[in-house]
Amino acid sequence: MQYVSCLDLVYGRTAPAEGSVIEELFQRMSDMLKSVHVDYAIRLFGLHFRMMFEGLPQPIARFLFGRVLKELLAQTKGAEAWRLLFPAMPLIASISEWNLPLPELAELGDRAQDRIAGLHFKPKADGALWVIGLNLRQPVILTITCLDDRVDTFIAAAFLAVFFKGFEQGIAEMLSVPQIPRHELDICVANIESMPPDMRPYFPADITTCAVTRPTQPAQKGQYVPTFVVCGRDLGRQWRAGTGSGSAVQVLLGEVLIEVVYQLLEGELDLDVLRPKIVQIAPKTVSY
Repeated sequence: MQYVSCLDLVYGRTAPAEGSVIEELFQRMSDMLKSVHVDYAIRLFGLHFRMMFEGLPQPIARFLFGRVLKELLAQTKGAEAWRLLFPAMPLIASISEWNLPLPELAELGDRAQDRIAGLHFKPKADGALWVIGLNLRQPVILTITCLDDRVDTFIAAAFLAVFFKGFEQGIAEMLSVPQIPRHELDICVANIESMPPDMRPYFPADITTCAVTRPTQPAQKGQYVPTFVVCGRDLGRQWRAGTGSGSAVQVLLGEVLIEVVYQLLEGELDLDVLRPKIVQIAPKTVSY
């Protein structure tokens, strides 16, 4: 396989590839995790995981996901946080179409919180809860709550948690202000099909990726309204990794990032100035 041969050339491997394609790809993860540059981690692993998981039957994909997760954790022990978080993003996108059971997906959150300082995860009967401590010049706490037990909702929340923690430094640089007025933000994630019927009319009828709410009036201190991220009906089919182009992942992350920054600064910013900065971050989450 030409791709495997190229990896062997880069990492100086001399032993011939004798196993199955999937096994050979798995064996090269160790070299990649130890040597990949931060700027290329998401891109490289997006391609790698797409080649590993594409076209697999669901039982094999489920088994391989568990094996890959264990390898990620084993090879990144004691390493910088991004070495786990950045490969985790394309891994989630690569396996989302198999609709893995929530307990298997929850293992990613359980194991990540043991490894990443400031990242906390708690599974619930109706979804999951993520609490992310960020250093954005001042300490900020984001709480991301799943409002239903859908797999695509869980994956959307996981993308947000991993993204905000993994790109913490880049987001901090974007907030070029001496003081952040607000230090806590609650984000609630749900699918439009799980919303109560009397609430659905408040959201666009043709949500493709997501709709993100914004309070219409400034809240009094300590009386903040949660930000709702309402996902489209078939969002789980729109995740893509290793294609070289953006997908629903970048739309979700970009829309929520704009709202998080806007609310942390309590609206004291020009959105026309903010959006180009978001555009600079979003492409870094695209995998090739």
